Amino acid sequence: MYKIHLFLIFLICRQHSIVALNFKNVIVADKFEFYEKLRSIISFNNNDQCALDVEEILTAVKDGKEWAIRMLDASAKMPSGILMGNIVALGNYDECLSVKGESYSGDKIIGQYCMLYVSLSGEISSTMNSTENFYRIRRIGRDLAIPRAQILDLPSMFSLGFGLCLPTSCSIDRVIEVIKEKIPFAANEVQLAGTCALNENTSFNAADWVAIFIFSLFGGFLICSTIYDIHLRSKGKTPKYRILLAFSMYTNGEKLLAINPPSNKGDSISCIHGLRALSISWVVLAHRYDFGIEQPKINLVHVKDWVSQYYSAIITGGSVAVDTFFTMSGLLLSYIFLKHMANGKRKFNLFSFYVHRYLRLTPPYAAMILIQASLLIRMADGPLWDKLIPYYTRFCTDYFWSALLYIQTIYNATEICIPQSWYLQADMQMFILSPLILLPMIKWPKYFIRGTALLLMASVGIIFGITYVNNFTGAISEVDNLGVGDQIQYLYFPTYTRYGPWLAGILVGYLLHNAKKREFKLNSTSVITLWLITLTTLGAIVFGSHPFYQLDREQDVLEASFYQCLSKICWSFGICWIIFACSTGYGGPINWFLSWSYWQPLSRLSYCIYLTHYQIQLLLMHSVKTPSYFSDINMIHGFIGDMGLSIFVSIFWSLAFESPITVIEKSLQGDGRKDESKKVRESNGTSHAQVGIENGGYTHSTDDIKEIKCDN
Repeated sequence: MYKIHLFLIFLICRQHSIVALNFKNVIVADKFEFYEKLRSIISFNNNDQCALDVEEILTAVKDGKEWAIRMLDASAKMPSGILMGNIVALGNYDECLSVKGESYSGDKIIGQYCMLYVSLSGEISSTMNSTENFYRIRRIGRDLAIPRAQILDLPSMFSLGFGLCLPTSCSIDRVIEVIKEKIPFAANEVQLAGTCALNENTSFNAADWVAIFIFSLFGGFLICSTIYDIHLRSKGKTPKYRILLAFSMYTNGEKLLAINPPSNKGDSISCIHGLRALSISWVVLAHRYDFGIEQPKINLVHVKDWVSQYYSAIITGGSVAVDTFFTMSGLLLSYIFLKHMANGKRKFNLFSFYVHRYLRLTPPYAAMILIQASLLIRMADGPLWDKLIPYYTRFCTDYFWSALLYIQTIYNATEICIPQSWYLQADMQMFILSPLILLPMIKWPKYFIRGTALLLMASVGIIFGITYVNNFTGAISEVDNLGVGDQIQYLYFPTYTRYGPWLAGILVGYLLHNAKKREFKLNSTSVITLWLITLTTLGAIVFGSHPFYQLDREQDVLEASFYQCLSKICWSFGICWIIFACSTGYGGPINWFLSWSYWQPLSRLSYCIYLTHYQIQLLLMHSVKTPSYFSDINMIHGFIGDMGLSIFVSIFWSLAFESPITVIEKSLQGDGRKDESKKVRESNGTSHAQVGIENGGYTHSTDDIKEIKCDN
């Protein structure tokens, strides 16, 4: 506490010392002393170019040179509202990089922007080159949302940030040396680190050229196929080979954005569209808050007040949206598998089962990996850009192979390429193991039900045990899913803690298939009771996360363990009832809402939205050049923009990397004969009845018999 007060007094007194009589002096006085100190230290150690450039800057400032004054003006000043959390002063990034001056000796002096991070608790290392620092850097931007954090610990919890404009000849290490002398604390109480950015054009590397070539190639396919399609339409002709229209934006776009009346077929599951659309929107909203809390804020302490409000549980409890995806994936897998194997004449082709799935999911995923490994780092800049983006790029260049093999959560769980793809890893791993459940489901249904029940109980026990033994909290959400270390690695990511909702979906998919084969009846009392239980349970799970985020509440590991293990399985069975009831005629107005036709385009785009939205938010939020104000209205405003931009990008992502694969796959299987070319308009692209989500639900369709590979 003494340290904090001393630090604030030091900053305030330092600020008042810059009072001057005119505007130029106000700009200059605040940083002049710093540059003089920098010059004295550098000159004492080594009379090199940095010392000479600093000397030139000081002289130019005294002489009123605009370029020198701009260099000082671009550096951060003491911000107001430190006690409200305004502890990151960014300065003016663009002004600094625009500085180009000429010294009295004729040498060029160019500005470089350096971002200094000062942590009074030793949160970060001065080297800033380890994976541990990646997570520490992310965590310090949101510690107010972690239980038991105290407002009075503000400076010790966060890294204070200062933007400085320096000549390119000065290294960040020498600047840190100056800062250490000016902060009135012992060396072991303070950790400093920083990054510098230059206004320079770097040449493309091999990965960049590969990315440009591949995306240009796909762009060419899209243009040529679309032109060919339009030509055929104008002539009233059909293509000889459907594969020639695989990349047609015209045909695929029609199917992708089509709005069709809900199917009246007995085997339809139209409510899935609404669940997909709402769930992906929930994920994007939660990630907006995630980035919003992480970025510099002028009122960061208001996060404490926000967390104390019950409605904040809509965000902090948002991780259950992922369990919805797992549940839908399992339910659709078992339901469609049983539908295709129902006549007893089809043989299960294991090889095709796996290959089909991999080809459907991987192309758009691989394209995003390529972007993040190459061009992403060139798409924006700013004071915070070099703080984390290089880590994201390195994770993909180092581990693209494990990403494409869907083993990241096993092999490199702390360095995941495409952060949100942890879900794809878990779902693909469960899909690979699914024949061990699907085949007994057909041959030995009684043993299947008993075995599934035992596995569900085991999943509850596993989560309880991991939470209790490791003293984990119940506060895991999309808001902090990359910043709490071991809890994410051992509880949030692993497949063995995630299979419960997926297995519940498998079981209810089996029950739904059997219910649709015969006349299924429930009396009104039972239906109303089940709906009340379901809605109450779902609400209790979301808002039940609220106590775990209260800063003044002592956490109980037993309570957290029960919440963690029961919330997932109860949520999944609640979602299962919604799907079951809506598909068997007991959904009422909820079925009408979830089956609304206008959910369909968003539902079809959900996989690509899931793949692209995080990187879009990354670009928007890490390229900010001023602190912002935290409020719900600002977060919702940002979410609307995120969602709109994600939908726009996802349309092209789907048309380029998702829809064509369906057509190509069917054509290569011999389904593109000339006499069937009439079907191109119907099947080229994503089918309107496809159901699911990025976890593999995209590969499950209720009307496409080839979605689950079964051979006669």
